[in-house]
Amino acid sequence: MKINELFQKHNSANNTAGSENEGGGKGGADRLVWYKRPWVHKLLYAFIALISSVTLWGYVLMSENPSRSLRIENIPVTFEAGSESDLYARNLTIVGNIDEILPSISVFVKTTLNDLPRFKGRETDIVKATVSLNSVHSAGEHSLAVNVTTSIGEIERISIDNIVVTVDLLTTGIDVPEITTLTDVGSGTGSALWAAREVFSIRNAALIEREPGMIALAKRLLEGTLKVDVLDPTLA
Repeated sequence: MKINELFQKHNSANNTAGSENEGGGKGGADRLVWYKRPWVHKLLYAFIALISSVTLWGYVLMSENPSRSLRIENIPVTFEAGSESDLYARNLTIVGNIDEILPSISVFVKTTLNDLPRFKGRETDIVKATVSLNSVHSAGEHSLAVNVTTSIGEIERISIDNIVVTVDLLTTGIDVPEITTLTDVGSGTGSALWAAREVFSIRNAALIEREPGMIALAKRLLEGTLKVDVLDPTLA
């Protein structure tokens, strides 16, 4: 009986020692198999799914290059090149402060994802907003369309489509005195008289010049146009 008990104790001791050698007891076994726990597996699968999604999305963006809508603020509106001088040539002028008449607008541009960085810091170079005065041929208020162009992408919409411009005759508001006579000392060929006649109603003129050649030429040019006395001061 005692022999059997000793044998069983011996076997039990051996089994216990073997278990401690394999896992260091219960605590050691837990430390070795932490990666087998369910929450570790879920976290690992979620991380792998996230990396895969980001990689796939990046590939799609680079390969497909999708469109994006970009809003650009404070694009200045200017008159179309040459149209303002053409307006003056038609004896018309704009009434009011140009800076107050022409606003800054917001522009929505449709472009690709890859082109978005090209706009940074160069918005006013890429997007232009202008107003043409070529259709204005009379005084009064005129509603003019705002034309917007872009060198990258295409225009979707703008915040202001039209502006109102008030136009008046170029000479309106200028008090031009009634001058009918002119005296020019050192008149040369009488060029000042010709210029004055474009503004004033000159009917009589006295030109004073001491060079005989200039006097003769002035008389020949002015002959028959109006009453003009070309005088030589050295004969006075």
